[in-house]
Amino acid sequence: MRPSLLRGTLPALALACGCAASPLLPERPSDPVEARMATAVEKTLFAVPMADEREATVRAYLEGGLSALAVRDPVLRVAVLDRAIRVGGPGGEHSPIPLPGGWEEGADRLRGEIALAVARAVGELRRRSPALAALPPGTVEELFLRGALGRIDPEGLVHRARDLPPPAARPAGSVGLVLHATPAGAEVIGVLAGSPADEAGIERGALLLAVDGRSTAGLPAPAVEARLQGELGSRVQLEVRGRTGRRALELSRRRVVPVLGRPERLGAGLVWLRPHGLAGGLGRVLLQAVRDAAGAGAVLDLRGNPGGPPAVVGEVAGLFVERGRLYAVAGRDPAVVEKAGGETPLAHLPLVVLVDEATAGSAELLAASLQDHRRAAVVGSRTAGRGVIQVTHELGPSPDDLQIRVTAGRLARPGGARIQGAGVQPDLCTTHPQPSGSDGEELPRLLALPRGDCPRRRLEPPPGGPDREVALAASLLRSPALLEQALRRPPAR
Repeated sequence: MRPSLLRGTLPALALACGCAASPLLPERPSDPVEARMATAVEKTLFAVPMADEREATVRAYLEGGLSALAVRDPVLRVAVLDRAIRVGGPGGEHSPIPLPGGWEEGADRLRGEIALAVARAVGELRRRSPALAALPPGTVEELFLRGALGRIDPEGLVHRARDLPPPAARPAGSVGLVLHATPAGAEVIGVLAGSPADEAGIERGALLLAVDGRSTAGLPAPAVEARLQGELGSRVQLEVRGRTGRRALELSRRRVVPVLGRPERLGAGLVWLRPHGLAGGLGRVLLQAVRDAAGAGAVLDLRGNPGGPPAVVGEVAGLFVERGRLYAVAGRDPAVVEKAGGETPLAHLPLVVLVDEATAGSAELLAASLQDHRRAAVVGSRTAGRGVIQVTHELGPSPDDLQIRVTAGRLARPGGARIQGAGVQPDLCTTHPQPSGSDGEELPRLLALPRGDCPRRRLEPPPGGPDREVALAASLLRSPALLEQALRRPPAR
């Protein structure tokens, strides 16, 4: 098969920058607090120009940061003027601290000069306020950045490196089971395709009774999953009870990429596909799963899916969409990703996508892309509404140094609407109060409801197998007329 052709820049979902001393500062202040501030401002001013965000200006950034310091002492005054920063307080007005000409339009080019002006203003505030002067340098820096980024980037974060979980000492191996705690043991609710557990024939609904001879009864699922992990290549003993009875297994731990749970058949040629995140290679795995099942229709279950790199949206949507825009990114480096030809092996496969409030990021974007192209009916609840691409800046190597996560782009569906905040409204909302009834009776009722304002709710399937949403999706796929009606519904307002 020739690969589908995608046109456009594919941004990463999150980027990291470990930055040394800034080469853009024309000079380095002698005062250590001012030096820290100058470096921090120079490194974070790049966050300002979300090109289409009118409120995200360099002026707003400076005003937010300096005001966050000035409010610590009621006698302080600070103002960002057209050509200078003016600081006031005990002792009268200070002579204005000049800003470089063209600073509002040329922030990228003038970051160093702007950063020095801010550092001098912070130094002047500290000289006029014993309360500010008593704060440690790191606290002054943190207060400024929280105020500055809070003004321009609601999704931005400022935290210290020590507050992040430590990285794993070495890669861990696993057997590919997803578990649910029960009093009798750990119930298997997911088996990752191609994992050691999959190859051993462990099925959803089986009970994991013991790991290396130790009972799993009453243990939380994360504790049991931790026992299953270990060094790559090491072996683990399992005791499992399934449909064929009780058996002992010895599995070798491997690096398991959580791409796709084991596909399940729903009858009538339908297949239930449940990706775990959106990882590179998912398109190839989904295509193979549909072909192996000789699928006449598919349920793509994105409930609880946290997403992954936006590029995977193009990879998966390109299996179903023959041509046109798949998604876009608005921001400093805008991009439009289009399907520009190539094979579309699943162009005519009937498809239903399941979503819930835990469907987030690029998983929402995938559902939106298929919905806008009318290639899938979306069923479930409104999604999380998390559609930003963020960049992490490290301000130093120490655990006490700050890390700043700022928005560099916003994900947009093919029609142009953004994901952030709005999420994806399903075509059939299953979280409105409904009278009980058979699937056949429920589908017309759901289709009669107006689209939009669908309550967010977590719709995790129960451990035992397909749930209400999967059953509804299967019924929709078995009813071509109702599926067509769902696909042709007017967009939510």
